[in-house]
Amino acid sequence: MLDNHGWAVEIFEARSDPRLEQSMTPARSINLALSARGIEAIRAIDPHMVERILEKVTPMKGRMIHSIDGKLSSQPYGLYQE
Repeated sequence: MLDNHGWAVEIFEARSDPRLEQSMTPARSINLALSARGIEAIRAIDPHMVERILEKVTPMKGRMIHSIDGKLSSQPYGLYQE
């Protein structure tokens, strides 16, 4: 995306590709989140890209807090339900 706008881009990752079967371990999961600010940053660079991304995501409205005594309470993400 950035290279299409004239930026020289290099990506470094210490871990193996999580999409590959050999890098998966049963005890771990991958949690990725994209904030409202992140969405707006991508939209500023490439509006079509952000629409393709948003077609594939699952919205996260907040987190569930599990207390030691077993009580559950929810906490919304952001101040304005973004």
